[in-house]
Amino acid sequence: MTSSPHARRSLSAVLLALGATLSISACASGSASTATTSTDASVAPSPQQITMASGQNVRFNTTSTTIAVSEIIPVGADSAYNLLLKVFADLQIPTTNLDSRQRMAGNSLFKVRRRLGGVTLSKYVDCGNKDGGSNAETYDLVLTINSAVGGSGPAASTISTRVDGVATHPVFSTQTTCSTTGELEKRIALAVKTKAGRS
Repeated sequence: MTSSPHARRSLSAVLLALGATLSISACASGSASTATTSTDASVAPSPQQITMASGQNVRFNTTSTTIAVSEIIPVGADSAYNLLLKVFADLQIPTTNLDSRQRMAGNSLFKVRRRLGGVTLSKYVDCGNKDGGSNAETYDLVLTINSAVGGSGPAASTISTRVDGVATHPVFSTQTTCSTTGELEKRIALAVKTKAGRS
């Protein structure tokens, strides 16, 4: 199937713009990871979809960097893990991923819309904007929220949480990836500290 010169020029422009964006993001992520020791980055496939002016959807399999936000908790790891499970329950996030031996908990397919724990989703994730509104508050979201507790001391441990997801238009089913704002990770850690009586 041949495409028009206009379509080819449009696609080339999109590819150039996408390449520049990914390059800038990679540099920014690299700078952030070297500036602090309290985060951990991992790279995973992240499909990007762009709708052309003609209405054609172009999908790219790129990579994105997901940052795990870590916080020190002033209680032992076992206690922190038990409190973490209570925080997930308070937020009404089912813990479908559970590994008590590794002290890991979370949900990789958490379906949610508009609000999480009484807070609008746009505070926690950025899924782009359409018609001046946040997609995080109008699209159907599937989030990955996973936490792990580390440390072997009796009076200190570390909770690391990673959040990302995909937003799907409720009518047209177009998708876009969501990146974390870091606020949900902070809320989870603060809730654990509060339950430990040492906020």
